[in-house]
Amino acid sequence: MYSLVAIAPVEVVDALDLVLQTQGWGAGSLSRRLSATGAEPATHFAGHGASVTQATRDLAEGRAMPAGLNPDQLAALPGLLAQCRVSFEPADGTMTGRQHFQRELDAAGLQVIEEPIP
Repeated sequence: MYSLVAIAPVEVVDALDLVLQTQGWGAGSLSRRLSATGAEPATHFAGHGASVTQATRDLAEGRAMPAGLNPDQLAALPGLLAQCRVSFEPADGTMTGRQHFQRELDAAGLQVIEEPIP
C-alpha cells in the first residue's frame, strides 16, 4: 500500500477527479484548495489517499489504463497526468500522510487556503 498525494491545477481538477474515481476515490476527493500565498483564489486542488494500491500507482506512472473512461479520456490521460503532481510513498510508517502532503506542497510552492472560522 501507498500514501498518495495528488495536486492538480484548477483547470484540470475535474478530469483528474474522474480518473481517481475509477480507482475507488469518491467524487470531489481533490478538495483542498491551494494557492502560492494561501489566499484566494485557488490555483490548484489537492487530495491525499492513505491506502492506495499498486494498481493506482501503475495507472499514474503510465503502466496501466483505467477502466471506465471513454477513448477520448484515455487518449488525454498522459497529458493530464503531466500537468499534475502525483506522489507516492510506501505506507510503512516512515512518513505520515501529513508529512507527505506538506512535502509535496512545499515542493510545488503551494499553501492550503484555510477556511475562516465563523
